[in-house]
Amino acid sequence: EILTEKGKNLIKANESLFENTAEMDKTPFLANVEPKFDNTKIQEKLGSLFNHETWVEQSLHCIGCGACAYVCPACACFDILDEDNGRSGFRYKCWDSCGLGNFTLHTSGHNPREVQSQRWRQRIYHKFSYMPKREHVFGCVGCGRCSKVCPVNMNIIEHLQTVNEL
Repeated sequence: EILTEKGKNLIKANESLFENTAEMDKTPFLANVEPKFDNTKIQEKLGSLFNHETWVEQSLHCIGCGACAYVCPACACFDILDEDNGRSGFRYKCWDSCGLGNFTLHTSGHNPREVQSQRWRQRIYHKFSYMPKREHVFGCVGCGRCSKVCPVNMNIIEHLQTVNEL
């Protein structure tokens, strides 16, 4: 489905590469996709699991590399940096990840998420609790990219299934 003007222009400029599927019945395809977890149930569960030991258990293998965040189409954490050149300078916004150790590091040296389990918990809460409450959309599209690129084979779906069972 084409959702934006930019998308419409792209399709129009390359019509020979695309089929018109606007009238296609997508029901048979959707019926074959079985959900691996229930977003709403996870959101409800998270309300009482903030201090649960599962975050430590789930994060034991995570090395905090941020690969999952950099391939995620829904991750958008950033940092603001200032470059000072004496009398002038500039400020810029750069991509970052709330899963990296220094993301929440304060200038005082205090880090409110100093251990990996706190950062893992933040990733899950951000995608399945905070975003749905603020933006009315879940922060995970279910693409599996994060699990595919993880160098220690962490699988977000397995972790969410565990949360569903708590």
